[in-house]
Amino acid sequence: MTDVGFEITPEHRPIIVGFEGAEPDWDWLEQIRPTGVILFTRNLNSIEQVRLLCQRLRTLRPRPFIAIDMEGGRVNRLQHLIGQFPSMPQAVSSSACFEAGTRMGQLLASLGIDIDFAPVVDLDYGQLSNGLQGRTLGSDPAKVAEHAIEFVTGLNQFGVAGCFKHFPGLGTTVPDSHLSLPTFQGSYSEWDQGEGEVYRLLAAKGQSQVPVMLAHCVMPFWQGEVASWSSKSMQALKSIGWQGITMTDDLEMKAIDEETITSTAARALRAGVDLVMVCRSKPIIDQMVAFLDQSPDCRSARSGFIPHASPVDVSFEEALKGWRSFSSKFIASS
Repeated sequence: MTDVGFEITPEHRPIIVGFEGAEPDWDWLEQIRPTGVILFTRNLNSIEQVRLLCQRLRTLRPRPFIAIDMEGGRVNRLQHLIGQFPSMPQAVSSSACFEAGTRMGQLLASLGIDIDFAPVVDLDYGQLSNGLQGRTLGSDPAKVAEHAIEFVTGLNQFGVAGCFKHFPGLGTTVPDSHLSLPTFQGSYSEWDQGEGEVYRLLAAKGQSQVPVMLAHCVMPFWQGEVASWSSKSMQALKSIGWQGITMTDDLEMKAIDEETITSTAARALRAGVDLVMVCRSKPIIDQMVAFLDQSPDCRSARSGFIPHASPVDVSFEEALKGWRSFSSKFIASS
């Protein structure tokens, strides 16, 4: 394992947060001490503003990691500033996935971003209403694992970490977890031979230190528990040999009842999940922090390490040139 990356300490709270607008409340961020800060399109007005924002986030103590969802295709938080980037399904070969990751990593490193919450490693079962259209790498576990590894390896070339999502898998689920709480459709055996196999292959090929994001979905064969706050999710990952940090998906998604976000966060942490995420609402974040602070086992992050999450110093102009050159191979012909 590389010794270059991001260190999580008990000085951090076990939370990842977002904020409204182009500028957070800096005193508030200092006070709540998040492990991570996630950026969205609503936070990004210009390239120079993004770079200055990331520079200032790095001055916080303890310093949070800086994350963003940049899968390509329709999940591209920077499209309004730098244009389109191909979706992962368009990068049909291992070499194309590696180049996609490399160009993405170079661009994010030039802005000072530590972690890309990508790639999606859910399998494609042809469901049309689960929110994954145009985001998956296919239906074959071996191919999905291979292409995901190439993308993450590309990110790592420039000191940007990846994140596999959404364990244990949203491919069979309905509805979209952004809208309501979905249920995994299938037996344990079907999961084990599908998404379970993807994560086994990833671990077997040296990826067990990569962060994993947990899905909000009911798992019938895990006694109907919701994966993102289930100890059975953590047991399943550990049985595979996973060692990287784990995090929930955004707890403000409609899969979670707003009235239960704070208690759900505590339940997830007690189940063994490392970090809980609330991406937007300051009042909800404040309620969650106050609730977690009441419990000694929830108020501090567990020590951990995210390999490669240490962006190298690269030119934005050169990164943008590479981004556009790669994108033009796919966007013009699509």
